[in-house]
Amino acid sequence: MSIGLRRLGRASVVLMTLTLIAYLARDIDFATVGRMLERARPGWMAVAAAVPLTLGIALSAQRLRGILAAIQPKAHAPLFAVAQMSIVATALNNLTVAPAGELFRCAALRKFGIVIGSGIAAQAFEKVIEVTGLALLSAMMWVLFTIPDSILPPILFFTVVAALLAISARLVQSLAFRVRAPDPHERQRVSVRIIRRFLQALLKLAVSWRAFAAGRTWATALLWSMAAEGSNALSVAASLIALGVDVSPALCFSAVLGVRGAAAVISAPGHFGLQEAGMTMALVAFGVQAETAVAASILHHLCNLLPMLAAAGLITLDSWRRPRRPARSPALS
Repeated sequence: MSIGLRRLGRASVVLMTLTLIAYLARDIDFATVGRMLERARPGWMAVAAAVPLTLGIALSAQRLRGILAAIQPKAHAPLFAVAQMSIVATALNNLTVAPAGELFRCAALRKFGIVIGSGIAAQAFEKVIEVTGLALLSAMMWVLFTIPDSILPPILFFTVVAALLAISARLVQSLAFRVRAPDPHERQRVSVRIIRRFLQALLKLAVSWRAFAAGRTWATALLWSMAAEGSNALSVAASLIALGVDVSPALCFSAVLGVRGAAAVISAPGHFGLQEAGMTMALVAFGVQAETAVAASILHHLCNLLPMLAAAGLITLDSWRRPRRPARSPALS
């Protein structure tokens, strides 16, 4: 499928996302939200910005390093280098609606002797571990804390939204492809290429899974992942305290789940709108006023996004100034 058709599908998703956001925000008094943001405490805002850029990135980078060490033991990527890649990758994912960050990390890992196939497999397993950690975190919350039943509708809502947006994007792409390429032989050739690439990727994942599942790699990666979600909860807590909201572990982790669920929906660049909606719904379910919840979600998003973009820009400028070094080994897929 051509780049133009992919862009058409993504544009349709962005348009539907903006329509959904406008509907959800129809009753919000944004003048009140603005006044709350103006009165936010700068010290706690700094904490909310520093935690994901330091502790969160370090934990997620260590998780990826452990997975890479299991898949390709002879290669070694330093923690600081992987952390820098993760910062740039996060910035790229926030600037686009495509998985540009994952592609960047695959290319950047080549200079440490990690082949592209191993990079793709490691990041696929990383996503599996991430989802598993979130599911386990949800179960622990349900056991340890009193969770209001009103938080279930937001979870189901974003699950349905993610499915509908993905299906809608594929339908738009499929219809555009039929109009643009009426020749059935061309459609058949495209289908064969897609199936072949999918089977090759599946084979690589199956081979890598044997190395990944051996030993305690998966358990260690799961612990790093849950620790990273704990750092996200600290950032949420700092954002709420900055606005004078009383926090609790259940409130902060529920907000994290709302943010993570909304961020899983491929929407506008930076997940603007849906991420705020996910966190707002989770906070409102705990009795937080709607305007306060919106202000906290905006503050949390900006405290995560802006420092990450600034750090990524500095890392990119520094890499451009340094002389390029040849890769340790050829990048074979």
